[in-house]
Amino acid sequence: MESGSDGNIAGIKQELRRSARQKRSQLDESLRREYSRRICRHLSKSTLFLSAARIHCYRSFGAEVETEELFAAAYAGSKQVVVPVTDPNNPGEMRHLCVPRDQVYAPGRFNVPEPVFAPGALPVEVRAEEFKPEDLVILPLLAFDRTGVRLGYGGGYYDRFLAACGATRVGLAFGLQESEKLPVEAHDVRLEVVVTEAGVRRLPGSFA
Repeated sequence: MESGSDGNIAGIKQELRRSARQKRSQLDESLRREYSRRICRHLSKSTLFLSAARIHCYRSFGAEVETEELFAAAYAGSKQVVVPVTDPNNPGEMRHLCVPRDQVYAPGRFNVPEPVFAPGALPVEVRAEEFKPEDLVILPLLAFDRTGVRLGYGGGYYDRFLAACGATRVGLAFGLQESEKLPVEAHDVRLEVVVTEAGVRRLPGSFA
């Protein structure tokens, strides 16, 4: 599925996103919560997580793997916690803001929870270039394959960020989100690690 024009691949991806959303949404709510707990515990007990000083993580919503336990584990480990926020001044780009344990969130663009700051507050921002290999960037996804190809939501926000970011790339997913092979475009950035309810998987060639 790596052949063909970019236009063809974009169309294939759109159909894959539709089917992946549908498949994920069919997971029983109680199982989704239980699997999310397992996923967070697998990652939070891993050497990758324990040795990281900085954790960049999405705030979950909808049918995504829930990340609340990861945030709690990061704060308990005295890690710097960073969340992505869409940048209203630069369409298609994200800012990456440090957030404290008691941070308040509200639905932002695409209904994704984003931090709410008091008027005049100046949150600490971390640039993509400041992330180190031992830091983790924890990503949501719709589907993934065994080579680390990640199917996101189609906005390209993470691909642009990851192209300049040196942190270890970790995808969170339910096992049913794995695909045999996903199409790849030149701008796609592969995952290095995927965590499912079955455990932590380091992908082929990620840590050569």
